[in-house]
Amino acid sequence: MSEGMTKKILKYLGFLIEEYNFKFSFQSFDMWKNFYGPMDTYSFYNEFGCLTLHNAVQRGEWGVFVSKQFSSNQYALMDKEVCLANYTSKSCWTTTGWLKVVSKIIKAQIESENSVFDIPIKLSER
Repeated sequence: MSEGMTKKILKYLGFLIEEYNFKFSFQSFDMWKNFYGPMDTYSFYNEFGCLTLHNAVQRGEWGVFVSKQFSSNQYALMDKEVCLANYTSKSCWTTTGWLKVVSKIIKAQIESENSVFDIPIKLSER
């Protein structure tokens, strides 16, 4: 497991676990489509859906995906890609900067819509 990266992700998105009772899972896969890995996934999920940060480790590329539920199948986790450009015009050149932006977007969505990229948060979780 990528302990350093997991620690960094939980630093910025751990509030989903602590405040909203999401569960968390790290998984690593050998390939994604025709690109050979490793591909690491960091998933936050509840009974309504799953938010996954997908990292092409060798390329340093990140993506955000949502699915109806958590899965051990990488392709099921990547059901729908979230285009962060729809939420911010800020470009990030570091993983830390990117995680800060994602965290701010998620916090704003929770406050205004009581959801995370259309994954509902039960009021009792707040």
